[in-house]
Amino acid sequence: MRWALAFPWITNDNIDQEYWLDKYLAETTTHQFQFIPRSKELAKFSARRSKYTSVAEWVDYWQHGQQAWHSECGGIITGFPQMPAVFGAHKKFPLGKKKPVVAWCFAIGNLSTGLRQSLSQWSLHDIDRFVVVTERERKIYSDWLGLPIERFQFIPHCDKPIPIEWEQEVDDPFITAQGSAHRDFETFFQAIEQSKIKTVLASSKVALEGKELPSTVTAPFGISRQDCWKLNQQSRFSVVPMMDRPDIPAAGIVTIVEAMLMGRPVIATRCNGAEDYIVHGETGFLVEPNSVDSLKEAIETLWHDDQLREKMSLAAKQYADKHFSYQGGAHALLPILDELSKG
Repeated sequence: MRWALAFPWITNDNIDQEYWLDKYLAETTTHQFQFIPRSKELAKFSARRSKYTSVAEWVDYWQHGQQAWHSECGGIITGFPQMPAVFGAHKKFPLGKKKPVVAWCFAIGNLSTGLRQSLSQWSLHDIDRFVVVTERERKIYSDWLGLPIERFQFIPHCDKPIPIEWEQEVDDPFITAQGSAHRDFETFFQAIEQSKIKTVLASSKVALEGKELPSTVTAPFGISRQDCWKLNQQSRFSVVPMMDRPDIPAAGIVTIVEAMLMGRPVIATRCNGAEDYIVHGETGFLVEPNSVDSLKEAIETLWHDDQLREKMSLAAKQYADKHFSYQGGAHALLPILDELSKG
C-alpha cells in the first residue's frame, strides 16, 4: 500500500531535508510512502499566545488534511492530535473514501472533560490505530475516548541520530535540566539548593515565572535545539523532574530520549511514562514524586561517582540506540501497516 505521510512539521521548505521512518521501512517492506507537505511552518511553541488551537490554525490543519486525503495514497500516517481529528472527520462522510489512518506519536497534553472531550470522541472515533509513546497511555486514552484498548499500540518514542560534537566539560562541570511542560521545578530547586551543584536549566520564561532560581542555577532563554544538544553533551548528566498528576498522560519523554541518545544518564521522576525509558540503576535513576531527598540522593550519587557515571553513560547510549532509533520504530510499526493494508 502507498501511505501518505501528513506531518505538520514537514513543509514545502524543508521536505528535501527531512525524512521519517520511511527511510528504514523502505528497506524491509513493499509499502510505499509519500510526504504531503504543509504549506507553511508551524508557530514555535515558545511563541504561541495560547495553549489552545485557534480557528486559523484549525483551518491550516484542515487544508493540509484535504491534500493528503485526496491524494492517490491508500492510507494515511499522521501526527499531532489535530491532524488525526481532521482525518477522523473526513472518515465521517458517508460517501467519502475509506482510508486507514494511523495516528503516530498520538498525545494530548491535558485530558479535560466536557465539550473538548466530546469533540475528541466524535472526531477520533474512526481512527484505525493510535501509536502512543508510553504503555500507560493505552488505557488512559482508551478510557478517555471510549475506544477499545486494542486500537492503541505502544511504540517507544524514536528519533534521528544526534551528532556528537562536544566533549563533556571537565574544568567547570555541570548538570542540565531541560523542558517546560509538567516540570516539578519546586522539588528540583530544593534538591539543587541543598546539593550546591552547578546546573544549566533550558526552559521557558512562562514555566519559570515567579520562581526563584537557586544560586547555582542559570537559565538561558530562547536557545535553539542545537544549543540544548550542546548542553547535554557538555553536562555530566540530565535531570527531568516531573509533576505526578492523573491528568498528565505522558511528559518528559523527548528530553529523556535525546539525552540518552547522546550518552547521558538521566535522573527522572518515576511518573508520566519515564519508567518505560529508564532502566533504574543501569541507564539512570528513577526517583519518587515530590521527594526532595530521593532526588538529591540520586543527583549527588551520580555527581560524585565517576566510575558509575561513566558506566551509566555507556549503557544509556547503547540502550537508546537499540530501542529509540528510527530503525527500531520502523520495525515496530511494520506489523501495524501490514495488518491495516489487508483491510
